[in-house]
Amino acid sequence: MPVIVEELKAALDQVPPKLPKEWRCAPWTLAVKEELCRWGLVHGLYVYAHSVEKRFRQTWPKDKRPRYEWLFDVTCLAYTDEDYLDQVALVAECEWGCEREIYDDFEKLLVARADVRVMVFDGGEIDGADKFSEFEEYIRRFTLTGPDDLYLLAAYCEDLNRFEYRVLRGG
Repeated sequence: MPVIVEELKAALDQVPPKLPKEWRCAPWTLAVKEELCRWGLVHGLYVYAHSVEKRFRQTWPKDKRPRYEWLFDVTCLAYTDEDYLDQVALVAECEWGCEREIYDDFEKLLVARADVRVMVFDGGEIDGADKFSEFEEYIRRFTLTGPDDLYLLAAYCEDLNRFEYRVLRGG
């Protein structure tokens, strides 16, 4: 498994212990975005996510803090010395709503060109025992899926107060 996946899982594992057990979407989304932004900043990337800049005010210089959302809930980019976009290291979507809303957000990740695509969601909203099989089907049926496509799925399991993960690759 790529190192990036293990690092991202470790970052997301920081979220559940920080928050109260009672379920509130906005604080959970903000905590997920903060951890993914922290990962990007540590790796020297330019990070884009809505509502997180003030959380990094004390610890990061102004030119390194996360900027406003750029296409996805979290986006981590690298630029060349000449200031051209060089790499999309990570794109992430976070959705706590119903099953249809989760899959709608996942479709955004299907069209992304990134080293890793991260989908964080409420596992309790997915029907069926396997929370991940429908995502596999979406990837399989998408005609632009490539063999290097890498997805990290993080399903929050409320009864366990932790994420369950699945790593998927394109066809």
